[in-house]
Amino acid sequence: MSITNRLTHILGIGGSGPSPTTVTLTPQNVGLIVSTTVATTFAVAAVLKWTLYAPLPKRIPSPRETLLPRLSKSEKDALPYPPDLFPGARDVENVFGTTRVYEWGPETGKKVLLIHGISTPCLSLGSIAHALVSKGCRVLLFDLWGRGYSDEVSLPHNSALYTTQILAAVTSSPLSWTGGASGGFAVIGYSLGGGIAADFSACMPGLVSDVVLLAPAGLIRPKHFSSVSRAAYSGIIPDKLLFRMMKKRIADGVAHNSNGQKTVNAEDVVSDEIPTGEKQEGLVSKENPNVTVRKAVRWQVENHKGFVPSFVSSIRYASIEKSHERWRKLGSTKTGVGKDKVLILAGTKDPLIVLEELKEDAESTIGKDKVEFKGIVGAHEFPIASNVKNPPKS
Repeated sequence: MSITNRLTHILGIGGSGPSPTTVTLTPQNVGLIVSTTVATTFAVAAVLKWTLYAPLPKRIPSPRETLLPRLSKSEKDALPYPPDLFPGARDVENVFGTTRVYEWGPETGKKVLLIHGISTPCLSLGSIAHALVSKGCRVLLFDLWGRGYSDEVSLPHNSALYTTQILAAVTSSPLSWTGGASGGFAVIGYSLGGGIAADFSACMPGLVSDVVLLAPAGLIRPKHFSSVSRAAYSGIIPDKLLFRMMKKRIADGVAHNSNGQKTVNAEDVVSDEIPTGEKQEGLVSKENPNVTVRKAVRWQVENHKGFVPSFVSSIRYASIEKSHERWRKLGSTKTGVGKDKVLILAGTKDPLIVLEELKEDAESTIGKDKVEFKGIVGAHEFPIASNVKNPPKS
């Protein structure tokens, strides 16, 4: 029987034909079959390992390298996140990659560092930055690794990595942010940025004059994350497969919110950081009033190949939960006298950073006399929304 006939017979193709030749199993045939099966199995395993478990490159370039060189000036200006959105733009290189930094305001003004959340570029804090500058402050914003115009680096996104990025950003300034004469700078952190700010301030108390945490991560109680989410980020799913899954879920999350669910998936934080419905965003940029956080996040998901890996790594390694020891250390750097306290603001309707829980946990770690706690009417996105109000006095 010809090879073609054998194949068509095995596959059930075609009509009647000569009967197949009977093959007698011998020790040699069995050995050949076993050897072939083993070889095929190893080949398939090797392909799967290469496809799903191949290591990521050490650096994943941002759209600054992969997109901007192909665009005209007018096309850059029309982007959901224009590269010159804020004054004082610069790109700071260190051994890991390049960080996008913006710095502006009076040179003699009080210096304020702002750290954004897990899913947005730094433009999400643009309205706060502009307000501070209008009051005479010198502000510095930067895109965390894997967000906006900062590269992604294939290292655990933990406190050490983010502390290194902060130090690179502030020491790149033409002004002194770390010298003794500067008097230190204030740190404002939102969501994940709040957890990062708490860690940095605990580690570098000599550099920080004031700490303000807005709906901060770090002490989120474990019960608020679903078992499905914990399993997904545990490492049982190959990273490349997880990245594909999360990219779709994150993109979908831009259009939805967690609606106050008692338990959420980690990627729901994306939607919780974006104002929806009646809650409108504050003005991100005076020069570009049409820029919105929602459009910028959607653009980031589609154009920054390092965003999803950075998001996953932050969920796994950054200060999201169980940071009690570092918050205790932060408390040890404060006296509680006068304004020498940690200021924490939390939304009254936040489904993830629950006000009552955060207040209890912050006071037990930092110290009740070293925390000033304020509730803000709104959900998790209150620092970005324009119509937030202080709660009525009881």
